Amino acid sequence: MPIVVKIPKKVENILGEEGSSELIDFINTAFNDHKIDIIREVELRFESKLEALKSELRKEIVESSAKLRNEVTESIGALRNEMAESKVEIIKWMFIFWIGTTFTLLGGVAALIKILI
Repeated sequence: MPIVVKIPKKVENILGEEGSSELIDFINTAFNDHKIDIIREVELRFESKLEALKSELRKEIVESSAKLRNEVTESIGALRNEMAESKVEIIKWMFIFWIGTTFTLLGGVAALIKILI
């Protein structure tokens, strides 16, 4: 898309029709070249910033995954401790139940023997 389509009449009268056309072409070419250079520079800066952001994001992901691994490891350790404590508690109550049952059975057998003898 041309930047300059028409130039002032005084300039056109001085340069003539061919000179005016060449001036317009020159200005448009210079603007287009400058625009292309600016776009390239912006692309380079954007790529540079994008690479920096990508490396920061990768770093954050690595840090987050390390934290998550630590938290999971700690949670598993705590869960194992709770399970061990529960196991000890269950065994304790089972032993108490067995002792109670054994004494009850022995008492019943002793009473039965007394009745029979």
